[in-house]
Amino acid sequence: MKTFRNVIMLAAALVLGFTSCNNDDVIIENNGETKTLSFSITQESAPRAEVGKQGATPVVFGGGTLFFTTSSGIIVKKITIGDASADFLVTDATSTTGITIKNVPGTATGATLVGNTNLAILPSGIGQIGGQIQAVKAHAIMVTSQSDITKVNLYGENSAPFVKVGDVYECTINLKPTIARVELSDIVGSEDIASFKVEGIFIDKFYEQAQLGGAVVAGSFKAFAQGATGNNLLFRPGTDGSYNNYAVALYDWYTPALESATNVVVPKTADTVWGYNLFANNSATPQIIIRLSEVYVNERDAEGNFTGNTFLHPNSVGGKSSFVTIKGFVEVNKLTGFEAGYVYTVDADTWAFGPENITEEPDMQSIDVAVRVTVVNWIPKKVTPEL
Repeated sequence: MKTFRNVIMLAAALVLGFTSCNNDDVIIENNGETKTLSFSITQESAPRAEVGKQGATPVVFGGGTLFFTTSSGIIVKKITIGDASADFLVTDATSTTGITIKNVPGTATGATLVGNTNLAILPSGIGQIGGQIQAVKAHAIMVTSQSDITKVNLYGENSAPFVKVGDVYECTINLKPTIARVELSDIVGSEDIASFKVEGIFIDKFYEQAQLGGAVVAGSFKAFAQGATGNNLLFRPGTDGSYNNYAVALYDWYTPALESATNVVVPKTADTVWGYNLFANNSATPQIIIRLSEVYVNERDAEGNFTGNTFLHPNSVGGKSSFVTIKGFVEVNKLTGFEAGYVYTVDADTWAFGPENITEEPDMQSIDVAVRVTVVNWIPKKVTPEL
């Protein structure tokens, strides 16, 4: 049973330096000169495959496809970066010397890099020489494809044509994740909560699809909780729930349920968080639906002294469930929502739910919690190969 998310999702920026070598491999049709393009990718050398909080961890570039295009967006050359079956190895592309690319047509004025996503998913004809780069950029992928560290989609394109500085042609690409990440480190009850169990944690109000270039597919927006009776049946896995298609991506489910200790529930694996990677384009804030059972509340006498505890309401006993809905985050504007490339972390001891926040249906009594927003960039490093 998957108990936490281990996919890295945080902000990153990557500079690719293209420089010329002194040989006659390529004819530049625009000016009659010859040159070879070379580039290098700067990144952390050690992969991050199973870690806790991602707010201070760089994204790892695991390979990708680099397209060279004309000013009108026509693909004139493409190369792959990956394992031994690719045109170039990731280890070479990320080395200090970088790699050189020969036979780049002189009509090429732009470059686009898609990282970590295997473009074998593209329909026939898209992404081929002579096709439009816009068709690559517009291809939609599923949010479930973003749960693996080697498949976190990265996208970047140059904002200006190649610039010649002396004998050197240079191009800059900002390569960034197209998703955001939300992390929850613990679930805490207030002093009025005696104990509780957590059956599951679900992301609601999210985009199921987005384009390789980062734009979300508007028609793919999912909002399962609408405050109507019967929605509690949606927040569980299996064919009778709404999350049977989102395993390993947008929820965690526990059998048996996690029991609170000192009124706190944390992930089963030490020093980890519940983390979920989401498509984002500044248009919606996701919700976190926490499904509870066996909720006990503390009772007090007239002087405020605790006298014992009791079930919150019949719904929380006998296999039935209650819900706490995190509807938003204090530091995040609900209208603009999450931004791609950011990690939104709900830290330990910064929030707690009380009896007033627990409902028999999700999204009926929602709360805002504090969140820490982190942006961590790769260190840009432009590299010139030896001539």
